[in-house]
Amino acid sequence: MTSESFDDAKLLWRMFYAKECFRHARAAAEHIRDNALEDEHPLFYSLITAVYVLYAKPFKRARGGIGMLGNEMVPKHQLELHALLLQHRDQLYAHRDPQSFHLPDRGPSSQIRFLVSPTQMRLFGTDFHAGHPEMPPIIDLCVVLENKTDYHVSKLCKRHQRDVPRSVGEYMLNVYDPKQPFVIKKDAIFTGPLPPHQMAPRVAKQREPNGRRRQD
Repeated sequence: MTSESFDDAKLLWRMFYAKECFRHARAAAEHIRDNALEDEHPLFYSLITAVYVLYAKPFKRARGGIGMLGNEMVPKHQLELHALLLQHRDQLYAHRDPQSFHLPDRGPSSQIRFLVSPTQMRLFGTDFHAGHPEMPPIIDLCVVLENKTDYHVSKLCKRHQRDVPRSVGEYMLNVYDPKQPFVIKKDAIFTGPLPPHQMAPRVAKQREPNGRRRQD
């Protein structure tokens, strides 16, 4: 495979999974919007977390040299919303940052507070979440990026359709070894040693106090 074809394989991998992320983020946002979910609903937090984490995933660096999407994919008039989604993903949903953004009426968005009354003391945390009225522009942005990534997927598939064998079977896009063809048999990667960055971490054997290995 040429270096250009290997770059195309990685781009196809990146665009395909980005399209899936935007599709799933849109579906979660649509469910919140269509059912007017509030933060008291038991599924609200899981769904709003999915919106932010899935949307941001293609813009985060992954292992294996695949790369990530750049901000140039986002229309200029939607860049402010895009930046806000990434910020909230980093500071509220994928991580919890005590030095996160401040709200005008209460300071940092994530606080631990003590509520003291004459009879008891209670500990609680503050939360900030976008509500169902904020979902439509997020959905619109996801749709735009779904269409853009789908365009690249279709274009790359058409460019490399001759690289896919005609014989019946299941084949895997090769983003692992530039010395191999554009697609390989789905189990080919298991028949030889993996590149170092794709090897599973070695788990140390745990031993009982008597020195014997513990059987899990």
